[in-house]
Amino acid sequence: LFGNLLRHTGQSAQPDGRVKAHHPSDRWDIHGYIEDYACLWIQALRTWHDNTGDLALIRDQWPAVTAQLKWFLDRRTERGLVKAREFVYFGNPLAYQVCEGATLNAFVVRALADAAELAGKLDKPDQQRDYAAAADALRQAIHAQLWDEAATAYSGGLKDGQRTPPTAHAAAFCLYYDIVPAERRKAVETWFVAHMEKE
Repeated sequence: LFGNLLRHTGQSAQPDGRVKAHHPSDRWDIHGYIEDYACLWIQALRTWHDNTGDLALIRDQWPAVTAQLKWFLDRRTERGLVKAREFVYFGNPLAYQVCEGATLNAFVVRALADAAELAGKLDKPDQQRDYAAAADALRQAIHAQLWDEAATAYSGGLKDGQRTPPTAHAAAFCLYYDIVPAERRKAVETWFVAHMEKE
């Protein structure tokens, strides 16, 4: 069932490189494509390989993976962050807003890192190197552009060039996807615990 889900998602790839949020489906409302779901699909492909050792499915889905990652990388701004719709979850003040959002960028960092790992398994060293470098560059852009030193937390994102206030969502996913450097981790954890019920 899991493999079938992954295969169906890859089969939904659109001409612009995006994969749908759920497929088979003819749904194309606001939920037809969800940026963070596309990242979770790539993460799930790595989970599939890690648990089965099966490269056949990964190889079959690889063109869709590279097209989806190109869609993200083509949307990097001059600040090095991906500009697209923010993570969709209850209470996120930036949900579905087009911005340089912390949570979406954290998801993309993980997707790039997983793709680099899979590229290595597929004996594609150039893509392995490029995706690993892109993940590291995006991680550094999050630190440079979204870290709020006064709050000791991460801004929710950049909206119209302006940094928005820190959010529990940004803290949670920067922690979960190991974006936070070791020297900041305790401070971010403390901020998150203090704010998670308020956001």
